[in-house]
Amino acid sequence: MDFTEICDGVITTTEYIRDYVLGLFPNKNVACIPENIDGKFFEKTKLGENTPLNLTYVGYSTKASEILHIRDILEGLRKKHAFRLLFICEKDPKIRMDGIESVFVKYDQKKIHRQLLDGDIAIYPRDLSNGYNLGHSFTKIGYPMAAGIPIIADAVPSYLGSPAIICRSKSEWETNLENLLTDKSLREKLSLAGTDYCKKNFSLGLIHNQYVEFFKTILK
Repeated sequence: MDFTEICDGVITTTEYIRDYVLGLFPNKNVACIPENIDGKFFEKTKLGENTPLNLTYVGYSTKASEILHIRDILEGLRKKHAFRLLFICEKDPKIRMDGIESVFVKYDQKKIHRQLLDGDIAIYPRDLSNGYNLGHSFTKIGYPMAAGIPIIADAVPSYLGSPAIICRSKSEWETNLENLLTDKSLREKLSLAGTDYCKKNFSLGLIHNQYVEFFKTILK
């Protein structure tokens, strides 16, 4: 708080956090500049699919427990459709569900752009009663989306307006996830749209220019 009071400008990575900071310091110069997506995520995008499909979670193992918010939906859909759960985390989250095979891959920062290609659909259920989750940056879904993985997620503010399929209720999770599991053309459409969206909005050159313009306003 003290640091924010004395600084000339503040950069946030989400509009949600920007608005929060402006609420505390309405006279501050606050900019929202998203994190860039490294070009390596565009080098080799998703080609082909696994049999059965891999529903993928990428992130910290402690946060993987949020998958349990849709446990009943996943277990219900598994009775009708074949799929596995793939967790790419720093350690095994040890999440097991009835009738669903779980696979763990240890997250490797140097290889994550290739590790993501083992996924077919990335799932991001979030507890939106937790303010921390509301402030998540787009990067949480941006890496798999850039690599051509279709995304289905809760309505985190920074995800809105992207090609991610957004779910605002459990019924929407069930309907939308089943559609993704059964409609290959939908998966292919979202794959292409996601990669294109990330290139147009989060490439290094674009984000670099936003920083330059912000610093110009600070140095005037």
